Amino acid sequence: MKINLTNPWSLTVLPHRLWRSLTAGCNDLTCAADLPAPAAPATVEGAVTVPATVPGNFELDLFRAGLIPDPFFGTNIIDLRKLEDRHLFYVTTFDAPPDGTDGLVLHFEGIDTVAKVYVNGEQAAACDNMFIPWDVPLRNLRPTGNEIMVHILPAMMVAQERPVPPAAGAFDHSYASLTLRKSPASFGWDILCRAVSGGIWRPVWLETVKAVPALDQVYLYTFAVDPSAEDRNRGGAMLDLYYAFRTADELTVGYEVAVEGQCGTSHFAARREVWHTCGNYHIPVPDARLWYPKNAGEQNLYDVRVTLLRNGVVEDAREFRIGIRLAELDRTSCIDADGKGEFRFLINHKPVFLMGSNWVPLDAFHSRDAERLPEALRLLDEAGCNAVRCWGGNVYEDTPFFDFCDEHGILVWQDFAMGCALYPVWDEGLRENLRREALSVVRKLRHHPSLCLWAGDNECDLFWMMCYPFRRNPAENTLTRELLRDVLRAEDFTRPYLPSSPYVDEVAFARGAQGTSEDHLWGPRDYFKGDFYRTAPCHFASETGYHGCPDPASLREYIPEDQLWPIYDEGTAEDPFRGTPNPAWLAHQTSMELNETNTFGYRIGLMTSQVRHMFRDVPDSIDTYARMSQMSQAEAFKYFIERFRTAKWNKTGIIWWNVLDGWQQVSDAVVNYNFRPKLAYSFIRRAQEPVLMAFSDPQQDGRYDLHAVNDTQTAVVLTYEVRDLCGAASQDAAPLLLSGTVTVPADGNTVAARLDLTGRLDHVLHIRWTDADGNTHTSHYIAEPKHLEYRPYADALRLCGFDCFAGF
Repeated sequence: MKINLTNPWSLTVLPHRLWRSLTAGCNDLTCAADLPAPAAPATVEGAVTVPATVPGNFELDLFRAGLIPDPFFGTNIIDLRKLEDRHLFYVTTFDAPPDGTDGLVLHFEGIDTVAKVYVNGEQAAACDNMFIPWDVPLRNLRPTGNEIMVHILPAMMVAQERPVPPAAGAFDHSYASLTLRKSPASFGWDILCRAVSGGIWRPVWLETVKAVPALDQVYLYTFAVDPSAEDRNRGGAMLDLYYAFRTADELTVGYEVAVEGQCGTSHFAARREVWHTCGNYHIPVPDARLWYPKNAGEQNLYDVRVTLLRNGVVEDAREFRIGIRLAELDRTSCIDADGKGEFRFLINHKPVFLMGSNWVPLDAFHSRDAERLPEALRLLDEAGCNAVRCWGGNVYEDTPFFDFCDEHGILVWQDFAMGCALYPVWDEGLRENLRREALSVVRKLRHHPSLCLWAGDNECDLFWMMCYPFRRNPAENTLTRELLRDVLRAEDFTRPYLPSSPYVDEVAFARGAQGTSEDHLWGPRDYFKGDFYRTAPCHFASETGYHGCPDPASLREYIPEDQLWPIYDEGTAEDPFRGTPNPAWLAHQTSMELNETNTFGYRIGLMTSQVRHMFRDVPDSIDTYARMSQMSQAEAFKYFIERFRTAKWNKTGIIWWNVLDGWQQVSDAVVNYNFRPKLAYSFIRRAQEPVLMAFSDPQQDGRYDLHAVNDTQTAVVLTYEVRDLCGAASQDAAPLLLSGTVTVPADGNTVAARLDLTGRLDHVLHIRWTDADGNTHTSHYIAEPKHLEYRPYADALRLCGFDCFAGF
């Protein structure tokens, strides 16, 4: 039974110096751990008490109350650092349920981060992990007016009491993240502002936990599949059911566990007597409906019910969905001298080419994640993605995210929440906290067929190797090599596990992490068709991106008008990029300090240099600059994706960075925080269509191959033409360079023609193809989009119908 808490919450905010007055002057958060509930924190002189929103973050409550300005406007986000010493006291009341309180618990889906929970003045729980739920048993309740107080301690001050040894390391502003299980990006990243927040960030409710006998765990996984040769969506399968339950009986005589599943006309059922309080058994499914990701097959899902019976009477049950599928990763450590290696995902023994986005925080204030999720998922799906990488600097997404991916065929690569740091692997408190977190997350998510890979962290292996000249072997990272590995071996051995991304195993370490089969392609961030991007040897890119300026309408939501243009403080009409970026631009690039010399102070300059790589013109307004930047970004993403697709199956996937911003900023995202897409979003949608015609990089003879790539499971016949739009008044009036018909096998890649582009390297070519059903698709190509003239390029985009700008 679930009971929502309907009474309002209040929030009292106290600076640490005032909190000491409630704790007999104790300055040590650790020594105060066993103190009774603070008496009336709202009455302390200097305390601020406001109505609270739960789920919520305290800064948002202060903003709603008019006590701080909009954190996302101008440089206001920088000032939030002054609030990092705040203690938070959330208070509400509730009445005891009229039908009794046996087994009643107070359930928190998420508290950010270190907190003590008091019920009627008595401490009932201590929490220290943002990522996992907490159940607080409730006893000795009053009939009415029971008080809940949640005291959230300031994360930065808690971190000060947790020593970090010299051998650990992080970005300057992120050291506190090393010992706290809190979203790493909240301490500031180059893709998210610093907002070391606090709050009850996910829902909270009362619920009754069933007394014994009761199911504790149920895990139904695919043991084997045998897809039909005639239809890979059908076939035979074997499932395995693991169960664990609690009972007060001395013996398990009379107990049974039953399972039943239904997907369309396919049905399975089994029922077994049990001999212990845990066990497992096989369930054959001779006429199974198999699950595949988008483009590779159908997303068949079974509705499942597992029942615990005693003497034929149902005592407890669990209901959920599964997809019958096997997930494998065929991987070599590195690429050999001949360019051979492997990094490919197989679903039901079938290789799948992956296209998708990295998934970063939906909001700097995570209590708003849930409301932003549906639109973010729509954007992901409509971009043609069949994969998403849940990046390790984020929180773990909730069940609705994975349900959507199950239903829409989007494979999920899930990092554990660590990134870009050398964590103190020797810290026993951190180890136990991470182990508890991993158990909770794995047990929650393992039923989802979309979940295809666990990864230990983001780029931590590379950070281990950065201690030059004391280069350290990432194999010493026992958090990912032992702790997480062992949790997965015990709890979810059905999926591949990658200790880091990129993963530097012993072979890669001996090679200095050069030539790994999976890599993050950032490099010099210069011309997007430069040597680094053209020659990157990896078979699978799990990160790559390029900057794009938000549209002027979006910029005006957070950049003051007097700082909007020129972007630089000494900019002139002749040289708008002279001097230093204006303060609001620095804050929204994102930088924790208002200068260009800090860790993340480079991004405005980077974006400007990328514009200059593509265009020879000097922009004369924010409108022109933003268009140029979005054009540069769009062409870069198009090239990155098409380079991998035209090399299918030598290349096996690309997960670009990224679909959506988590706050209002200048970034690689292709959709602004306000959900307004940049030009790149429409380019990506075309580049990720299941059937694509695109040119690859030049061959040794200097000519360019036109590829027909087919990710569908049936052969296609395409009729195509290529025209040169340079100087043309219309598409049909443009000179015809190529035409023909090509047959592309299922899941195949065929060279349709080869073209000499001498004298046309900077021309915009228009590609059109029509399938056997009469459906027509279009794209374009520029062999060398470098130092172009802005106006002719813009005119060619309009001629193609590809000038999909918003907010101008």
